[in-house]
Amino acid sequence: MIGVGQGSNNNSILSAEDYLNRGVSKTYLSDHSGAIVDYSKAIEINPNFGLAYYNRGLSKRHLKDYNGAIVDYGKAIELKPKYDSAYVNRGVSKIYLKDYNGAIADCTKAIEINSSYALAYFNRGISKYNLNDLEGACQDVTKAEELGYDVSKLIDAVCVTPIDGVQESPKNPSFEIDLPEGYQIEQSDDLYNILTASKYSEGEVVGMIEIQYSDDWSFSTFTNEEFISEMIKSDMFEDASSMMFDNFKVQIKEKMYFKNLGYCFYSIYSGDYYANNVRVTNIVVQFIKEDKLFTLRGSTLPENFSNYHKQFLKSFETFTL
Repeated sequence: MIGVGQGSNNNSILSAEDYLNRGVSKTYLSDHSGAIVDYSKAIEINPNFGLAYYNRGLSKRHLKDYNGAIVDYGKAIELKPKYDSAYVNRGVSKIYLKDYNGAIADCTKAIEINSSYALAYFNRGISKYNLNDLEGACQDVTKAEELGYDVSKLIDAVCVTPIDGVQESPKNPSFEIDLPEGYQIEQSDDLYNILTASKYSEGEVVGMIEIQYSDDWSFSTFTNEEFISEMIKSDMFEDASSMMFDNFKVQIKEKMYFKNLGYCFYSIYSGDYYANNVRVTNIVVQFIKEDKLFTLRGSTLPENFSNYHKQFLKSFETFTL
């Protein structure tokens, strides 16, 4: 929840509360950059204005500046040690950064302050799930539901008890695909990678096709049509795909029909790999089937993409489960 200040009666000089309230208005209009300017001005006037730090953290999170948001939530907590919502939102930013242990610590602190904070239990449960603590995740999500948080689409997926308490390795789905000429199948240690195939030229990889799937609980909440729509209209795809790249740019996001798959989410994007600074262009096709997200990815250098693009699409047309 965004916090609102008291405001000033002086028409000529804006107070810290005035800047805060103007920032809130901009936040509601989704002008998060403008809101940050106003929250920063409020902090400049009153460096101990915890609510301004908290609200600025919310806006930074909307702009995917998760580290900046964490710093602001931390300052808000420093100024108000029992700021339960600041702990929870700092935890959410840590979830985006895959710091699940840090998120658990923050949500636990929020629960210590407010034992009826449903959102704290929910986010702690999500973090535990990502750390494969299935029992703990189920307990927290169930508690969030008891406190009134709507988890109806998630609880059955989260609260699955493995046989004899052992989490079995996933069984890869059976599939068929016709690879383009010259591609060699590679070995992968990733249990959720069902195919990696590379094409080499003078010892260098010039093209790659990967097929992966995920049985993460969150995908059980979507039909395929809902997933495609959400990916096109939201930033979910950018949030997930940009983690490995600098200078990330999406060229296309749309719905596309494939003969053996039906309608899928289709995207083309480019970026410089953090690991080696090599720029690549990728084509991605995604769809949900039987509560699993399947991803087909073709990757090559930008200068080769116009030639390889048709090869990737032709190969993906032959994919069947």
